[in-house]
Amino acid sequence: MIPSMLGFGSFSYSEGTFGQKGLLSSGNALGIYLGTISVIYSLKIHKSHSEKIGNILIFLSLILLATKTSLLFAILSIIAVFYKSTRIFQIIFIAAGIVGFIYWGDSIVHGICTIADVIIFRFERSENFYSFLMSSRDSYIINAIIEFFKSPIWFFKLIFGGGAFMSFRPEYYPNLTFDTLENELFDILFMYGLIGLTIYLSIIIFLSYRISKKSIILLSIFILFALHSAFAGHILFDGIPIIGCLLIIQMSYHYNSAKKVFKI
Repeated sequence: MIPSMLGFGSFSYSEGTFGQKGLLSSGNALGIYLGTISVIYSLKIHKSHSEKIGNILIFLSLILLATKTSLLFAILSIIAVFYKSTRIFQIIFIAAGIVGFIYWGDSIVHGICTIADVIIFRFERSENFYSFLMSSRDSYIINAIIEFFKSPIWFFKLIFGGGAFMSFRPEYYPNLTFDTLENELFDILFMYGLIGLTIYLSIIIFLSYRISKKSIILLSIFILFALHSAFAGHILFDGIPIIGCLLIIQMSYHYNSAKKVFKI
């Protein structure tokens, strides 16, 4: 929020409109991390005044970030507050929302369109919904697959992987640097082969099963992590959002203690 107010830092999207990710390099990583913390905070049963202020600041940060992930989690945070609240507050919340749209509907819609202008722009110009969700990464993946099969040892790499640096590249060249497709499903396949991909998917399935036995809410958040990892990356290869994922896993493993503090 501070870089946004002081006018420095990086934009969330290259178009450079509303979104602001501050001094961090990845808006996607920041979005899912702050989003997880925001939803969990919103589900806390009793909050101190400082925690309430912190919850509001995190929510505003998600709005200022203005990526697909951050705005999705901002909506989920509102739903979490509604879910945790008493029936009277829920009625007041719905009534206030209806009255607000009746009197300020045009202004609210204009504000939403301003915040999500790049997202709307990209959605209107995407070839299909999958390409929109992937932020056009699908074209990079297709090119990576073509490059992968140019390797003379592609079958060996398909089983065991090509390593972090070679990945989908058919051969080594000078000044080769580490890079990802920002799609961990294919990144793991190219780096660690079918063996690594099997382990990756097995862990997701196992954790999903364990968490489902404890809490549907925690399972829903974990599935969002898994989908983000598979199709948008920035989970396994980024140190920030993996903290939120571990928080969800730990809350499920210590569910009896967690449910006394959070409405999960």
